[in-house]
Amino acid sequence: MEWVDGALFVNPPANQVLADTGPVRKGVHRVMLFIWASTGFEAIFERRDAANAMTVKAQVLGVVLTNLPFAPTVSIETEANERLRLITRAAVVGEVEASIFYG
Repeated sequence: MEWVDGALFVNPPANQVLADTGPVRKGVHRVMLFIWASTGFEAIFERRDAANAMTVKAQVLGVVLTNLPFAPTVSIETEANERLRLITRAAVVGEVEASIFYG
């Protein structure tokens, strides 16, 4: 399983890329997201096209302030060289860190 970890962001702006897999192989991927934040906020989990020019599918995720990371697990089918990423929906006042595990 691959692990992509983003940096610890302080006061990230809207649309800040928190974690990005880069191009992935065609197929079904088991995906787990870890998100930690010092405050509640909304992230967007995106499946991007091979050119990274448009979002193929997206899901807004509400992240609640807790001591546990937000970690849903899903299976996602991608085409060759598409990518998966997490971004902020709006500016966040606080700290945010995210990882994507896939394979």
